[in-house]
Amino acid sequence: MMYKSGITDRSIMAMLYAMLVFTPAQIFMELMTGSGVGAVAWFTLLLWVEFARLSGKGVSKQEAFFILSFASVAGFPLSLIYMAWFRQSDIAKTLGITDLIPDWVAPPPDAGVVDQRTFLHPAWILPIGIGLLSALFGFLLSLGLSLFSREVYIEVERLPFPTQQMSGQGLEVLTEGTKSQTYIFYVSTVIGFAYSTLVYVVPIISQALLGRYISVIPIPFADLHSLVENVMPGAIFGIATTLPNFLAFWFVPFRVTLGTFLASIAVGVFGSWFSVIYKLTPDADPIQPGWQSWWTPGMDIPMALVRSTMFLWASILIGAGFAVGLAPIVGHPKRFIQAVKSVVRPQRVGFVAGERTIQPISFYKIILPLIVIGEVGGIALFIWLAPGFALAFPWIIVLMVLLPLLSTLIVDRLIGTVGTGENPFIQFANIAYWSAQLQYPGLEQWFAPNLMGRSGSAATYKVCQILETRDIDYVKMQVILWPVSIAIGYLFLQFFWTIGPIPSQRWPYVSIYWPVQAAQFGVMISGLRLGLLHVDWIIIFTIVLLALYVALDYLHSPIPYLAIAAGITMGPGGVPFMITGLIGALVAHMIRRFTGDEWWYENRMIIGAGAAAGTAISVTMAVAISMIANSIWNLPF
Repeated sequence: MMYKSGITDRSIMAMLYAMLVFTPAQIFMELMTGSGVGAVAWFTLLLWVEFARLSGKGVSKQEAFFILSFASVAGFPLSLIYMAWFRQSDIAKTLGITDLIPDWVAPPPDAGVVDQRTFLHPAWILPIGIGLLSALFGFLLSLGLSLFSREVYIEVERLPFPTQQMSGQGLEVLTEGTKSQTYIFYVSTVIGFAYSTLVYVVPIISQALLGRYISVIPIPFADLHSLVENVMPGAIFGIATTLPNFLAFWFVPFRVTLGTFLASIAVGVFGSWFSVIYKLTPDADPIQPGWQSWWTPGMDIPMALVRSTMFLWASILIGAGFAVGLAPIVGHPKRFIQAVKSVVRPQRVGFVAGERTIQPISFYKIILPLIVIGEVGGIALFIWLAPGFALAFPWIIVLMVLLPLLSTLIVDRLIGTVGTGENPFIQFANIAYWSAQLQYPGLEQWFAPNLMGRSGSAATYKVCQILETRDIDYVKMQVILWPVSIAIGYLFLQFFWTIGPIPSQRWPYVSIYWPVQAAQFGVMISGLRLGLLHVDWIIIFTIVLLALYVALDYLHSPIPYLAIAAGITMGPGGVPFMITGLIGALVAHMIRRFTGDEWWYENRMIIGAGAAAGTAISVTMAVAISMIANSIWNLPF
């Protein structure tokens, strides 16, 4: 088998183009809607396929794979701004943890970085430095584990990886696109641009010209809470208005969409409603006589989400998270045990001595050093940041060594055989911290980056093999683009922070959902002390959802358990997005019925990429207007 490189002038230009052009658009959409532009890599690939076709030389499948893999927007450290905001938020003050958050997590409130809105402040040296170190060690560990899993499951066991087979075949077809597909792409782009202009550009122009934020279509959702509060007090009800939410479930089986929708409605609408009428939550205001509900008439969705999370849903969602992690072990113990055994005694399927199906990458020179540096560096960083906890509970270090390797090999084994797999250890960090919470009063372990949730995956390297692409070039490009993406992300995020406070009315999504996330995280780390975290609720809902998993699996339910679990773990805030998601899935179903299955499955990704391209163009225009308007406002004359 002849392996070729995907690193060419065209693929490099495509990747840099996507980073530089779409990073501002991605940040803008994350702040506005929380969903990102969507399908950026697919849009970039289709655009370059068209450019290459016009030049008379098509894009190779190796180039297409590299463009799709790396033409994503740069990473940006929005979590740094979130933690700085969280530390001085009313929620942190209410929970009494403002002074317990270390300075290496976020600058102290008296540093004034949130008011100054800048990363160029001495108080950021520790948070940014530790964040970069954590990201570096995690990147190296994940890369090393991925390469090790590649050797075990692609070369030694030669597992089929059915999902990756489809991805590889799809890329081969895409590089041979037809004129009709080009037409579909352009029409979809126009539609996406027109809708997104109403959503994003009009408010920006009104802000620049009139000094008022005029929203034609509310972002990120239309709040319909008031329409149902008289009949169903406490029920969360709204409709998301962003195009990515509408399109997201075009590419998901309808039964998955339906299961996620039903679970989300059960939680956000009926669960929240029942909690009010049956007084299922703790007293929200003990100072007042009698029982006080978390909900009051006239409350909008943002406030309802914060209060319902704090007083009702936090414990239930934690239990749901535990159930998702434990489900593969409880539901299919034999499959899990077989996966573990295969790690200890891998079998060479169809192996011929001296004959390899993939390029060799040295274990001792590359793979092992990556894993060792990632593990040692990550563990040393954790011990440095949380020395008291690490000394009091040294078994946490053992978990950090074992869990990344185990989760990588077990999940990849499942992906390689049945096409999907879930990390059974995803909640182990929370379990470990809670088990020690009553004995250890500090909170630094909750903020110190740990390795227990890290893992790697051989799935992408299987696509490399299918498309006859050099693996070592893929590894090189990951190493090269990692620092470039971080630098670009910091640069553009600083610009958006300069424009206005984050969160603020200018950025609807974060102004709504950051308080919700803060309430859930605050209850998680201090809820036992304040009586807001109910261990019995966590245990009950973990058991109930595990029983549901076993029952659905035994009955061969058409609605998969993970769809229901996804709807539950979204919490009440998932209702507006799943209502829109269901509408999008129904529209997709009608289009498929009208055009036929063959046409739909050949062109749905092109429609989605075209709509994403239109959204990206519109958002880029909005960002440009913001830049111009902000530069004018900042002039001294």
